[in-house]
Amino acid sequence: MDGYTMWSPMLEPPKTQFVRDRIAEVGDEGRGYIYDLLRLERLATDPSWGLGGGYQFGTLQRVYPVEQEAIWAELREGRYMDPDTFRRRQAELRNRPDPAAEEAAKEAALEQEFWDRITKGL
Repeated sequence: MDGYTMWSPMLEPPKTQFVRDRIAEVGDEGRGYIYDLLRLERLATDPSWGLGGGYQFGTLQRVYPVEQEAIWAELREGRYMDPDTFRRRQAELRNRPDPAAEEAAKEAALEQEFWDRITKGL
C-alpha cells in the first residue's frame, strides 16, 4: 500500500447517539443514508473542510436539514435530539411552505401577465 487511504464513513464508529438511533431504525436498507449521516458527523468535527468538503456539506445540509441540525447540536453543544423530536421536526419541515416554489410561481404569473400584455393586440 502506498500510504494513501481514502476516508470511508465506515472506518469510524458513529460519534452521536442520534446516528446510532438512525442505524437502529433503518437497518441495512438505509446504508446510504447512514453513510451520509456519518459524513455529516465528520464534517462537524473536522475544521479543515476545503472546497470539496464545503460542497459536500452544502449538499448534505440541503438533503438532510433536520439530521444536520441534530448532529451539530449533539457534537457541538451536547444537546441530543430524541427520535420523537426528530420525527416532529421532520414533519414541521415538510409542512412548511417552500419559499423557492412560491417565488417560482410568482415569477411564472408575472411572465404570463407580461406575455398577455404584449400579445393582446396581435
